[in-house]
Amino acid sequence: MEYTVRCVVRVELKSSRPAQGGDARARLESHVHDLMGELEHRWVSDSQVEVDFTSCEATILIAVEAGDRQRAMSKAWGVLSMAVHAAGGATLHRPFPPDAEWSVSLLKTEALPRSRQDRTAAALA
Repeated sequence: MEYTVRCVVRVELKSSRPAQGGDARARLESHVHDLMGELEHRWVSDSQVEVDFTSCEATILIAVEAGDRQRAMSKAWGVLSMAVHAAGGATLHRPFPPDAEWSVSLLKTEALPRSRQDRTAAALA
């Protein structure tokens, strides 16, 4: 079955120099852009992101095939985690590379079955 998994993550910027104002926003945008590029590179082309720059949170929607909701959420976080690392970031369960400028922590996740209409709309887009 196909699911749309919604992952809400906090993106933390790490740096010896404090990020301020537009610099922080530009860095956050750049890291999220790299992350989404890695997701697409890993054949997860049906994904979307929305970023809240005030809270440094990103909501990422990923379409996955899985036998149940729990497996769909686990699979989506696994792919998302791989993409974070490939884009040069770190996660709590894999805090390397130690010199990463940014890290991502999962705040919440949910999976909803995709309807046939969802799949048709994605194919036409």
